[in-house]
Amino acid sequence: MLKNFLEINSELDLKDKFHVIPNGYDEDDFKGIESISPSDDKFTITYTGLLYGRRKPDTFFEAVQKLLKDKSIDPGKITIKLIGNYKQEQMNALIRIYGLEGIVSILPYMKHDDCVRQLMASHALLLIEGGGPGAEAFYTGKVFEYMVAGRPILAVIPAKGAAARLIEETRTGLISDFNDVDGTARNILTLYRSWLENNIIFHPDMQKIRKFERKELTRELACVFDL
Repeated sequence: MLKNFLEINSELDLKDKFHVIPNGYDEDDFKGIESISPSDDKFTITYTGLLYGRRKPDTFFEAVQKLLKDKSIDPGKITIKLIGNYKQEQMNALIRIYGLEGIVSILPYMKHDDCVRQLMASHALLLIEGGGPGAEAFYTGKVFEYMVAGRPILAVIPAKGAAARLIEETRTGLISDFNDVDGTARNILTLYRSWLENNIIFHPDMQKIRKFERKELTRELACVFDL
């Protein structure tokens, strides 16, 4: 957003007048639940939060449908959880359209602590963000919790946006563009096969992730005040 602002006002010398401090995560949210791990029965993908406007699950659903149709994934070995307040009839209709009944389950809004436990009990964490004007400038707050949960992020987002750069820099997941069904399917299959074969392909950069802990961000803010 700052980059865009500076480009729009390029005739002014403003580059030294701004400091960007991003959103982050609270490490206390994960204390005492480090031992929670996903069940080995099914490959579990979890999404938390709202789905509305440009943020739609269609690309992801179509990618899962594609993998099921070509038998790349065993329908008995995958489960997808959507956690949040959704319009049940509309979401169930969408699930039926893509033939994902019995695979996608909708869980109601829950307390934050319970939601974090659901993240820890998953094999992959789904991040969805649509495209459109300005979409590349944003990342949702949940991406920071996803990063520190220690589970690979399955990102279906603007591939050249801020969230994609963050995931790449921290090595916390696989990225496909928001409308790239084939790319999304490849990423799902990569994570599914790594689970199936018990093959570790996920190597997050914890040093970079820790920079987004809110105590570190507060320290950065204090330094700005001291300037």
